[in-house]
Amino acid sequence: MNEPPLEPGALVISELMIDPKSLSDADGEWIELYNPGPRVIELRHCELDDGGKTPREWMPSLRIEPGAYATIARQPEPGFTANATAAMSLTNSGDSVALRCAGVEIDRVSYSKAGGYPLGTGASLALDAAKLDARANDDASAWCAGQHSYGPELGSPGWANPPCHSEPETDAGIPGTDEAAGESESE
Repeated sequence: MNEPPLEPGALVISELMIDPKSLSDADGEWIELYNPGPRVIELRHCELDDGGKTPREWMPSLRIEPGAYATIARQPEPGFTANATAAMSLTNSGDSVALRCAGVEIDRVSYSKAGGYPLGTGASLALDAAKLDARANDDASAWCAGQHSYGPELGSPGWANPPCHSEPETDAGIPGTDEAAGESESE
């Protein structure tokens, strides 16, 4: 049985760890994808374009359930267990990241500090939970800094981002986080 090809917007780039603080970029960078649709998406024949000379494919294929999140990282353990790994490099001051499958661009985020994106060290760039859409994520005002501790950094890899422009929430009960918000790592 063949799945229909993916269309633009079938997945949303919902979070980026661009500049980790506790880990090197090579060990701590990752992106998160969200499936807003009603069907399971199996990513095969897909690649990440991080602005390098050649888009990066990852193996094996990646399955994302409806309403679920998946992470693709440079290393398998960037403070959590990533769903897939791929060679990539995200420039700290500004860059463009695109997901393409079978030659179709599914989503792209072009971020920059000059463009108003809240870039910082040690916190992800997180898409507002109310704006999980491939068009909405083109607007810098739809993004904020990650708010939950997931080990060495702040973000919510693999689960829903909190709303932007709200008070930081505690991390109690969120998988892979410290019990108290703001708890620092001593290692």
